[in-house]
Amino acid sequence: MSTVRRLTNRRAQLCLFTVLVLIAVVSFSVASSKQFGALARNSLIWAPSIAADFDWAPGHAPSTYLRELSEAPPVIVQATASALTSTSATDLQKATDVGRFVGDNPRHGKPIQSDTLTTYKQVKQNGRGYCADYSQLFLAFANSAGLPAREWGFGLHGFDAGHAFNEFYARDLEKWVFIDIFHSFYVVDGKSRLPLSALEFQQRLLANSADQSIEIVAIAASQFDLHTPERAIAYYARGARYFYLLWGDNVFSYDNHPVVKWASRLSRSLEVLVAVMWGVQPQIRISPYSDQGEAVTGLKTIRALLLGAAAALFLGSLALLAQLIAHRSHDRPGTGRPSR
Repeated sequence: MSTVRRLTNRRAQLCLFTVLVLIAVVSFSVASSKQFGALARNSLIWAPSIAADFDWAPGHAPSTYLRELSEAPPVIVQATASALTSTSATDLQKATDVGRFVGDNPRHGKPIQSDTLTTYKQVKQNGRGYCADYSQLFLAFANSAGLPAREWGFGLHGFDAGHAFNEFYARDLEKWVFIDIFHSFYVVDGKSRLPLSALEFQQRLLANSADQSIEIVAIAASQFDLHTPERAIAYYARGARYFYLLWGDNVFSYDNHPVVKWASRLSRSLEVLVAVMWGVQPQIRISPYSDQGEAVTGLKTIRALLLGAAAALFLGSLALLAQLIAHRSHDRPGTGRPSR
């Protein structure tokens, strides 16, 4: 092979490699930043929803909902027994007992974003954790206590980074009930005193964030860090247009999945990507009362860009590999033209 041809091939390989690196860096940057990372993740796990996706009773969950079927680890079982008191007669009392137990510690430090056992130890021993860590623990404790529960979230500027909270199914009331154990409160109707579901809370916020029929009930005064009902309502009103439900409560199955567990040792971004690819990461279903226009279009656009970048990275890698193989084949003695 002539010197000119060899240099041309190497330049082409270098250019292709540079393009692949740029695609990878841009994709990683999008996936790593808090706001754009949440938007990128949600774009990949978003799925169309209908009203029936939110209105089902335990035992009748849709077949695609990732239901937890594994038993809780002994540590969680023991902690759940400690959380529930002799007065935990109703499902509401069980849920608020869990909220007091999990939140009864000083809070400081950064998000944990780890498996459930590590999250529990960090929250209780070191006071670390943010809202998604607490909503994860609520699912774990609820599963251990036999209390049906779901996880919700909302974004502040679309379906991006925002806040995570929960619902549990109160069997005596035959309805889902909103609860936020990170901020330590739930909401009730000011007249009937009946707890509101996440969707009922959202509807009232969208109708009027100053609605006097919304009453905040603090689970524990010392843990109610929004301090006043007005601030709690105003905080949720910021994200009222962007409520979404996570399509599964499989906290233990997620932790125990061997490929996800392996990926988690390398990086959080890789863990989430692997969980999405293996179908372990729950999808999201956007509330029928949320913004179904521009915000959903944004999710679709981000998804198309990410999948396009992934396809370009894959095809470019194949092209680079083929070029390298062809280059070695030409330079190998006895094949093609002799090297010089």
